[in-house]
Amino acid sequence: MEGRRASACDSAFVGAIVFLSFVAYVGELGFYSDDWDGEIEVGLLKHPDVREAAVVAVPDSESGVRIAAFVSCHADRTVSVVALRSFSVRNLPGYLVPDTYSVLDALPRTPTDKTDYQILIARAKS
Repeated sequence: MEGRRASACDSAFVGAIVFLSFVAYVGELGFYSDDWDGEIEVGLLKHPDVREAAVVAVPDSESGVRIAAFVSCHADRTVSVVALRSFSVRNLPGYLVPDTYSVLDALPRTPTDKTDYQILIARAKS
């Protein structure tokens, strides 16, 4: 796969175009914007058992980009990966449905109590 360059952007790695703080992945999936992470998270939070949701996009050799979703559930509730995927297919546009799902006890936090996306990216790559 070959990354494309435009005069107002810089190629950070093969398959990615960086417009200042906006990242768009170009691959077989077509086009993925990191702005969509929030839309996917909001969609997952509509599931009655989901307490927290976070989504990361990682480079993938086969499709160009893989969308990984991480969720934690409300106390005394559980949700299966199959149920999350089914819910996502019904409630999100097809291009926003995550490729993988992980159900965690709690999402990792930074010292300032924000979701630690770097840990989730590393986990999604492994």
